[in-house]
Amino acid sequence: FNETCELKYNNIPFSSELIEILGWMIGDGSLFFKEWDRIERDSRGSVSLFYHHDKELDILSRHKRVLERYGLKVEEVVSTRTSEQIEKTKRKYKFKTVSRKHYTLRIINKDFVRYLIEIGFQTSTDGKVIPESIFLLPSSLRCSFLRGYFSADGNYEGSIGARITI
Repeated sequence: FNETCELKYNNIPFSSELIEILGWMIGDGSLFFKEWDRIERDSRGSVSLFYHHDKELDILSRHKRVLERYGLKVEEVVSTRTSEQIEKTKRKYKFKTVSRKHYTLRIINKDFVRYLIEIGFQTSTDGKVIPESIFLLPSSLRCSFLRGYFSADGNYEGSIGARITI
């Protein structure tokens, strides 16, 4: 990358909305890629974005519309957790409460995932990092990325105010 870079997918420049979704992915999402799957005899890749069952369904709808503009097939997955899964999630992430319903947007597109890896994103098993390509974007797009990240991972506590834990 040079001093600044322009990111494109399907010959469409990344909009501030798509950059914001990539920030959300770092905060409340996962990236999966497998170069070769011997059963499918092909590579596989997906992006999963997670949403709160009450507070974030409008964001889920907006994200889905943005992703579809890039020719990405996006599926909305609603799953129900068992009581055991709820307790395990509470312990693992130190949550006070966990919803029975779980909302996910899933993009199954190995080429898109491969492109995200090429521009510096890592699979979730390799650890979440903000790639250098994001730092080389114009400041307005860097702000969009941070807005998505903070929206996904931030919280507000009345006595403390807004905060994010990294």
